[in-house]
Amino acid sequence: MDERKRPFRKFLKYGFFAGCIGFLFFASYGAFIYWQTQTIKDPKKCFTTSMYKINLCPGNSNYVRYKNVPQHFFQSLILSEDASFYSHKGFDWFEIKESFRRNIQERKFSRGGSTLTQQLAKNLYLTKEKTLSGKFKEFFIAKQIEKRLSK
Repeated sequence: MDERKRPFRKFLKYGFFAGCIGFLFFASYGAFIYWQTQTIKDPKKCFTTSMYKINLCPGNSNYVRYKNVPQHFFQSLILSEDASFYSHKGFDWFEIKESFRRNIQERKFSRGGSTLTQQLAKNLYLTKEKTLSGKFKEFFIAKQIEKRLSK
């Protein structure tokens, strides 16, 4: 065997092994987070949010029914926060990619790519903590919200 090929083959062998271990780790981690988020509270029923401890229930004095909120509010919210709200299923992959690119370029978290669904998931069920596990949880919760609620 050619002596020059040995280091490359060793690199391929160990690289493949490390890649498999990494894949198994992230797949297991993702499965664990998915399992954890399968028991979220029904957003149509009364409950207290995790982040701000707000009681979401018609009996609360701060509660406002959907029909009592001006339509212009929703239109301006969607336009400013998530222009593709009606065309995505909880995630705007283009915005996520652009945020990732810009944050790498600027070497800081300068731009977020969360949709309104992801923001709702975070505000209702998660905390202010910014972690990788929180993003995974946000992902799976947003998927559930999209299945349970209409736009």
